[in-house]
Amino acid sequence: MIKFRKMHPVLIMPRFYSGEKCTGSECEDISWHGTALNEPGWEKDDGCLAALINGVFGKYNGYEGDCDFYMLFNTSGEDRIFSLPESPSGREWHISINTGETDGRDIFIENVGPPAGRETITVKSRSLIVLTA
Repeated sequence: MIKFRKMHPVLIMPRFYSGEKCTGSECEDISWHGTALNEPGWEKDDGCLAALINGVFGKYNGYEGDCDFYMLFNTSGEDRIFSLPESPSGREWHISINTGETDGRDIFIENVGPPAGRETITVKSRSLIVLTA
């Protein structure tokens, strides 16, 4: 996990996300979602939350940018289906981390994990998935 974090500038930035559009992109640096897109469900406590991080935000202090991230959290006791957004870069989502999987299929350091699909993904109970594109 430490190696994965250090490989990605957007995860170690010395500045905070603002929710504003990134320079050179039509998308915000970060946006919040729930199981449905654009519905983070701040007013309900269903145990599900997702965050989309635009890789363009990584263009800072000599970094050339990063891949896009979609992080899905399910703290509920049931498996949940999350809708998937299009990545800001337009690239296909791949699973990089899935704590609901067995050892050897849970972390893919070099962003070469299995494709995530295009429309939805199931996040097992009490687990998280990190997608990269």
